[in-house]
Amino acid sequence: MSYELNFKHESDYLCVQATGIRTTENFVAMAMDLLTTGEKHEYNKVLLDLRGMTGRLGTFDIYKLGTENLKELWRTIGHPKVSVIDLETNRERFEFMENVAVNQNINLRIFTDVDKAMAWLGVSKGTAGE
Repeated sequence: MSYELNFKHESDYLCVQATGIRTTENFVAMAMDLLTTGEKHEYNKVLLDLRGMTGRLGTFDIYKLGTENLKELWRTIGHPKVSVIDLETNRERFEFMENVAVNQNINLRIFTDVDKAMAWLGVSKGTAGE
């Protein structure tokens, strides 16, 4: 796999910085890593920073990711609240991803602004949110 996750444990949320290539396989594996780490450490809130990732998923890949892969993971592993930070240049793609996820009852929102992402998550800024 061509991604890396850097976990920072804050008092009330798990902060994850991702780097690597955006592929469906990488997103499924990353989601599994996040959910299992969050569950293991009893976090129900995750701040995921995707700004260090390259590439783009196609529309069908995004749809399949949300309706099949992520839906199944959320059902079997847990139901955390996930706030994602992404680049403005990816807005069209991530707005579609957010819509698909929300329609599948996945509690996920995507932002370009760290403060807004943290506000929606309901957490205070620690060292990880910088």
